[in-house]
Amino acid sequence: GKEVEIVEAIMTLGRTSENVLSFTEDSNVSRFHAEIEKRAEGDYWLIDLGSSNGTELNGNGATEAPLNDGDEIVLGGSTVIRFAYGTEEEKKEEPEAEEEESEAADAPETAKPDAAAAGTKSSNSMYLLVFAAIAIGLGVVLAVAAMGFYFSKDTTESASGCTAAAEIISPENGDILSESTSVEIEIDNGSCVDEVIFEIGGKEFARTQDPPYEVTLDPDRFANMSDGRDRKINIVLIDSDGNKIRQNNEIAISIETIEAATPTPETPGGGTPVDTKNGDNSQVPVQTSLIDTQEMAKAVLPKITGNSAYNINNQQFLSAVAKMTAEYRSEGFYARALKYRDVINYQYLREQNLDPSLGYVLAMSRTKFQPVARAEGAGLWRMNNQLVLDNAYNGICGAETIASETQKCAAIASSSYLKDIILNVFNGDVIYGVAAFGMDKQEAALWNASLPNDPAVRRDFWKVIRNPQRKQEVVRFFAAALVLENPKKFGLDRDMPISTLYPAYAE
Repeated sequence: GKEVEIVEAIMTLGRTSENVLSFTEDSNVSRFHAEIEKRAEGDYWLIDLGSSNGTELNGNGATEAPLNDGDEIVLGGSTVIRFAYGTEEEKKEEPEAEEEESEAADAPETAKPDAAAAGTKSSNSMYLLVFAAIAIGLGVVLAVAAMGFYFSKDTTESASGCTAAAEIISPENGDILSESTSVEIEIDNGSCVDEVIFEIGGKEFARTQDPPYEVTLDPDRFANMSDGRDRKINIVLIDSDGNKIRQNNEIAISIETIEAATPTPETPGGGTPVDTKNGDNSQVPVQTSLIDTQEMAKAVLPKITGNSAYNINNQQFLSAVAKMTAEYRSEGFYARALKYRDVINYQYLREQNLDPSLGYVLAMSRTKFQPVARAEGAGLWRMNNQLVLDNAYNGICGAETIASETQKCAAIASSSYLKDIILNVFNGDVIYGVAAFGMDKQEAALWNASLPNDPAVRRDFWKVIRNPQRKQEVVRFFAAALVLENPKKFGLDRDMPISTLYPAYAE
C-alpha cells in the first residue's frame, strides 16, 4: 500500500503520471479522474472531474462533496482511498501497525473497508491495515489500496549474493510512445550484473550485455498494444552466475502507432455521410497521426495566439489533442458560425481589439456554435451568468442577456471577460487566459501567482499547467482550432476554414 500526505492545495487523482497521485495500472480510473481541494476555511473537498466511471464517497456517487476523517473514496469502482487525519499518536503505534500489516500480507484485496472503523486495527482487512500503518506527524493523509497499485522498490538478492538494483529513468511513468524510444536505466551495485532483460506487458522485448544497458523500444512492433491502455515496462537483471534478479520498480506507458488518415467513404451522391439525427460526423473513421496533429498545431498557433514561441511538441499534449478532435468533427459548424459572424467580429475586433479567431475557437470548443443553456452556463461561450453580472461584463447589453437569440450580449460579455483576464491577469498570454476561462478574475490571479514567472518556462505550458481542468480547456481549444481550420482533413467536406469568416488581425 501507500500513504500519501496531502501538501498541495489541490491534489489531483488519475491514471496518468501528471497527477499528484496516479493509478497507472487501473484502467477504470480516468486520465484525470478527481481532485481533493483544500478550501480557504481549511476543509477538504472531493471533486469529480467528469470521469468516465464515476467517483463514490462512502458508497454514494459524488461530484463535489466535503471530506471527513475516515471517509472512503472509490475511483472508477475499483481504486479505494481512505481519507484520514494523521496524529502524533499514530507515530507511536507504527511498529505494532507494521507487524499487523505483515501478518495480513496475503489478505484478499477484495476485502471491503469499514468506514465506521477508521483508525481501528484488524488483521482481516488490508485497507484498515494500510490505514493503521500510517505514521506521520500532524497532517492529512490518504491511505491507498488499489488493484496492485504499489510503488515498492525492493529487489531480490540473487543466490550468489548479487545485490544490484536498477531503475528505469527514461521513458517516464505515464509517457505515450509513438516513435522509437530509448529505454535507459540506472544500476546500483552493478559490478555483478552480466545481462539485463527488458519486458513490456510481461513479455521480453530486448536484452543486452553492454553497459549502460540501453535498448530501443519501437512502438510499431507492438501495434496490437495501441489501444489506449497502459502497459508495464520492467527489467530483470542477470548476475554472473545466471541468476535472475527481478526489479519491482516498473513504469507504465501507453503505445500509439502512427497511422495514415483513413479515406472518408462517400455516399453514392457524393459528399460525406452524416448522422442525419444530429449532424455529428464523429462516426466517420478519420484518423490523424501525432505528426499530422503537430503540423496542424504549428500552423494554427500563431493565428490563434499571435505567438509561435510556445512548446507544442509534448507527445502527451499532442495525443490528447488528437483524440479530442473526434468530438469536434461536427458537420455544419461553418453554417452555424456564419449566423453569428457579425456580432463576433464586431465585439472582438472592433470593440475589444482582440483577434476574432479567439471568439470563434472558444465558441467551437465550448458549444460547437450551439448556444443551448446548461447548468454550467449559457450562450455560445457557455459563460456563468453570475460571473457576467458580478463583473459587469454585460455593461452595454441593454435588455438582452447572454442567452438571447442574437448572441450579441454573449459576444459582448465573452470578449470583455477575455480581454480582462488575458491582459490584466496573464499579461497578454493567450494560452493561460484560455486555460483559465470560467474563473473569476480573483481566482485567475491566484492561479497565475502559483505558476512560474519566467516567460521561457511558461512557454512549456503543458508542463507548467498541472490542474487537469485547466489542461482540458487548452486541449479543447487546440482540438477545436485544428478542426475549424482543417475541416477537409477531418472528413468535413461541406465546411470551410473558419478564418474565411473574419478579417486578418493586426495588433
